[in-house]
Amino acid sequence: MLLAQKNAGASPFICSELLELIFSNLKIKDILYSCLIVNHQWNSEAFRVILKQKEREFREDLDFIKYRLDCSEQEITHIYTVLYTPRYDWITAGEEIANVHAVIKSHINNLTSILPCLIKSSVLRNKFHVQWQNLYKQTKKLLKDIDLLDNINNT
Repeated sequence: MLLAQKNAGASPFICSELLELIFSNLKIKDILYSCLIVNHQWNSEAFRVILKQKEREFREDLDFIKYRLDCSEQEITHIYTVLYTPRYDWITAGEEIANVHAVIKSHINNLTSILPCLIKSSVLRNKFHVQWQNLYKQTKKLLKDIDLLDNINNT
C-alpha cells in the first residue's frame, strides 16, 4: 500500500498498474474494504478492476456453457442416429437422453442465474447480452430436441 501511495504523485498510469496488480489478488469484498480506508483514486481503480474481473468471469462462464451446449448438441445427434438404427438398446438410449436432458436443464439454470448481473450492470449487459441471449435460445432449442427424442424413444 505504501508503494502505491508513494507512486500516486509520480504517474497515474504506473499507479493504475500497481493498483490493478494489488486488486487482482484480492477478493471483491477485500477490494471494496481497501477503498473505504484509503482514497478516491483507489476507489475508481478498484471498480475498474472489479469490472475487469466480472467481465473475465462472465466470458469464462459463457464460453464454458457454449462448449457444453455444443457437446450436448453432438450427443443429441448421436442419440438421434442410434434411435433410427435397427436393434438399438432403448434402455441405454433412455439413459443417454436423461443425462443430456439434465445437462441442458443445468445450463438453463446457469444462464438464469447470470441474468440478474447483466440486468444490474449496463457495461456487462452491453458486452454480454447478445451472447447470453444466443446461448439461451440454443439451450431452449436443444431442450425441445431432447424432449422430442425422449418422446420417440418412449413410443
